[in-house]
Amino acid sequence: MTRIAVIYYSAGGTLRRLAEAVHDGAVEAGATVRLCGVADGGLPEGAAPATLDDLEWAQGIAFGTPALFGNVAGPLKTYLDGAAPLWQRGVLADKVVTGFTAAGSPHGGHESTLLALYHTMFHWGSLIVAAGYTDPAFRAAGGNPYGVSAAAHRDGTVEEAALEAARCLGARLAGFAARVGSPQPMAMAAAR
Repeated sequence: MTRIAVIYYSAGGTLRRLAEAVHDGAVEAGATVRLCGVADGGLPEGAAPATLDDLEWAQGIAFGTPALFGNVAGPLKTYLDGAAPLWQRGVLADKVVTGFTAAGSPHGGHESTLLALYHTMFHWGSLIVAAGYTDPAFRAAGGNPYGVSAAAHRDGTVEEAALEAARCLGARLAGFAARVGSPQPMAMAAAR
């Protein structure tokens, strides 16, 4: 069975709701899914804390972060930076990854946040699965081709179109991870 990790940081609840929808879409596609949060002062009740084991275990990974100044939120960035030992062992190469985000305004850095998130994955040698315009649900949620993005509301509510897009993204990630299979750790080339 395909193994997917959904790893997110949520300050106000929006990213948690999106993460749950990505989780549901991957489960509906037949994957076994770990839903894990990254915290800067505690996780919501019932949320499992993300560990590096989640990255090693997963064949596909969805990362969620608020768009803070058009960039990855500090708690998720710290978690990603902590994955350097896995990167050095080549464990993260060929993993299938995608991203999702939310911001408080339509021009709050949705696309730049996803692109910034993917910088780390490019260094890992991961395979980026973008949303593109591959499903009508992505366009209905605003048409962000880099991943799923939503409007962040102070009460944590999320529009149904964004939740549906997140479910589609989870299914898309699971499908690609199933096709790629289980990547084998690659030895890092010696520096020249």
